[in-house]
Amino acid sequence: MLLFQVLQDFSFLSLSGVGLYAIRSSLTLEQKPALKQLLIGLVFGSVFVLISTNTSQVSTGSMHFEAGLGPLFFAGYLGGALGAFIAATASIFVLMLDASDVPLFSASLYLSVVFFGFLAHRLHQGARDNDISRYAVFAGVGALALGHGLATVAQAVLYTDEPVPDLLVCLVFGTIVLLASAAVIAVSDYVYATKKRATELAYRLNMVTQTGRMGVFEFSKTAQGVSFDQGMMRLFKLNGAARDVPLPVWIERIHPMDQSKLMEAIKSVVVDGSDQDQIEFRGVMPDGSINEFQAHWVTERGPSGDFVRLVGVHVDMSEIRRSERGKSNAEQWLAAIASNLPGAVMVAEKKKGTPPRLVYVSDYCAEIWGYSNQEIIEDPELIFSTLDPDKRDALIADLSAATHALGKLQRRCRVTTKDGTVKWLDYHGNSVRIDDTCIRTDSIILDVTAEVLAQGQLREQSALTTQAQKMESIGQLTGGVAHDFNNLLAVIIGNLELLGEEIEDKDHLQMINGGVGAALRGADLTRKMLAFARRSQLETQAIDLNEIVGETKNWAGRTLPATINIETPLLEGLWPVEADRASTESALLNLILNARDAMPDGGQLTLETANVRIDHDYGGPGTDALEPGCYVLLAVSDTGSGIDPKVLAFVFEPFYTTKAPGAGSGLGLSMVQGFMQQSGGAVRVYSEPGVGTTFKLFFPVTDVQDIPEAAVVSNGAAQHASGARILVAEDQSDVLEVLVQILTRAGYQVRATSSGDAAKAVFEADPGFDMLLTDIVMPGRLQGTMLARELREIQPDLPVAFMSGYANEATVHGNGLRPQDVRLMKPVQKRDLLRAIEGLLSTRGHSE
Repeated sequence: MLLFQVLQDFSFLSLSGVGLYAIRSSLTLEQKPALKQLLIGLVFGSVFVLISTNTSQVSTGSMHFEAGLGPLFFAGYLGGALGAFIAATASIFVLMLDASDVPLFSASLYLSVVFFGFLAHRLHQGARDNDISRYAVFAGVGALALGHGLATVAQAVLYTDEPVPDLLVCLVFGTIVLLASAAVIAVSDYVYATKKRATELAYRLNMVTQTGRMGVFEFSKTAQGVSFDQGMMRLFKLNGAARDVPLPVWIERIHPMDQSKLMEAIKSVVVDGSDQDQIEFRGVMPDGSINEFQAHWVTERGPSGDFVRLVGVHVDMSEIRRSERGKSNAEQWLAAIASNLPGAVMVAEKKKGTPPRLVYVSDYCAEIWGYSNQEIIEDPELIFSTLDPDKRDALIADLSAATHALGKLQRRCRVTTKDGTVKWLDYHGNSVRIDDTCIRTDSIILDVTAEVLAQGQLREQSALTTQAQKMESIGQLTGGVAHDFNNLLAVIIGNLELLGEEIEDKDHLQMINGGVGAALRGADLTRKMLAFARRSQLETQAIDLNEIVGETKNWAGRTLPATINIETPLLEGLWPVEADRASTESALLNLILNARDAMPDGGQLTLETANVRIDHDYGGPGTDALEPGCYVLLAVSDTGSGIDPKVLAFVFEPFYTTKAPGAGSGLGLSMVQGFMQQSGGAVRVYSEPGVGTTFKLFFPVTDVQDIPEAAVVSNGAAQHASGARILVAEDQSDVLEVLVQILTRAGYQVRATSSGDAAKAVFEADPGFDMLLTDIVMPGRLQGTMLARELREIQPDLPVAFMSGYANEATVHGNGLRPQDVRLMKPVQKRDLLRAIEGLLSTRGHSE
């Protein structure tokens, strides 16, 4: 019986949801809030009366509890003052009908719950918006608790003979009723919101179809015609409201030339099962005008794939198509003009709050950049990506400034086209304001590559002519000096030889022979004075550079201060070269003396040899280029003060010197360069202030047939890669990028860092690297050698390869590194790099 009464109470609660839904659905009541609150109070008050008279009560000894507290609270919470008043009146009416054992308790409880519901209404905006949130539930539970407390106090004070209710049971039961009431109201709100959204969507769809010249249609398998909404009726100029239009009536509105196309599309979807979902066609209106339509639809099919219906929209595209044709005509007219101009024409628009947008690019752009105008319009970054990276940001900033200033802009810039060709372009642009929101920039870009190259060739020829004239004058001067000096040496040598025939003392003979040898070397030196002007007569022969380095070290080393330590890491199996021996010794001596002067406080001097093969044009500081081929490298490195970058460009100029007056003539490096050029080789210099300097002499190898293939360095990729993890530390971003590309393409996993400090941080976070490839000189606390030592404190067997633009032994000597560490001299050829890494990794089981 109790269960039946509970179900009845819940049905009464459901009536409150129905009533609330009806009230919220009324547009009239939205404009009359007082009437709305009154009706809410009547709904919840009536539900309270129904529940209370249903005698669905929970007995607790001598006390009972009414089940209508939920409607009472929500009458005040949602109905405000009027709702609370109606609910309070209903509660008094119930008390008059009920013969309760605790009338004061019930009256106090009912009125307190109504009051606290009204109070929650005043304090919470959601109540005035009919929002049932967690706040409402918490407020209701609080109202029940406070109401029970006040009712209990009133009963205890005024009627001590009445039984005291079990507050916990009453509170629990009241909370359940409150939650049930909230659930009913929430369902009512959900139904109302769903209906409201559907109504709004229908309204919006109708507005869209009206303003967007659109219409919705439906065609089903069993229909005799096509269902048109009001928008479709307007599109095809049909009278009346939305209805089913017979298919022949609709077909009459289709252009005769498009009727077969449309019917074929319908047949393919309905009969053939095609997945076609759109079509464009023309329509003929009653006044004879022709409109253009675009239809889109979705097809519904049964379980077996048979056609059921399709629903879609028609869009009037007439104005859009007319605009497109007008735009196309204008573009053709502009293209005809632009085709006769010697450059690419561009038009860009800049609207407020949006980035610039290209609206026109002439066909000539393909001649300049290699990209079609369509590609450039779709992705304008293609043009900016061709700009010289060093000038790109500045040019973009100038373009932006000229646009905002509505001014003209002229710039010359260098670009690299799609196929890698380097070109020079002249940009001429002018910006004008179209309206308050749009600025248009008209520009023409001219290819002036031929002009720039001609100017460059003119400057180069002028410089070569000046250099030739200077070298000719210096050659004539040094020729006279050399002639006179050789005469003096002839007298000295002759007299020493005569004196030697008269002397028998061995010590004296040894001193005389030393003097003769020095004089003979002086005679050789006079010939080298002409070397920088390429006037000397070279006596070439097959020589071993290792032997020359060894001999030079023995006798020249005695002239160096004791504070300078000489190291000679010479390659075994060095290829022979053909060169003038005396000139080679003189060039080496000159570089040794320059290194000595660069280290007044002592340091490390390194004389190093190596076999290299160059398979591309090898550039560097200097005016000559190395042709592809085999060379023997002789490197002279010091750890001195280095050469300032501003000075480095002039070190090979004759008579240019930074030494004090009387300390140098400025001809030494000029003679070295002249000798190397006359020998078919080249000289390169690499220096960093405060670190040191390396001069590299490249001697060509005349017979390459006997050269082992293992010594070849090419641009080809390594045949195998170990897949090992390599940590790379290099502060030069361009060098770092090349290293990462080479190693990644070879199959290695590379983690790149820009300093020794950053490399250590990466290694400490993840010590699972198989080797370290590091530059020696880098910014920050950790140089390459220090980085290797600190990483080996974490992983003692870590293989390390060092790179430097200076002699390897000079920069790492004395740092306690291991013999198996690899030392590479920049620039490192790819195969040299990969073979060095493979050799290191093979010691840890990462062999091919």
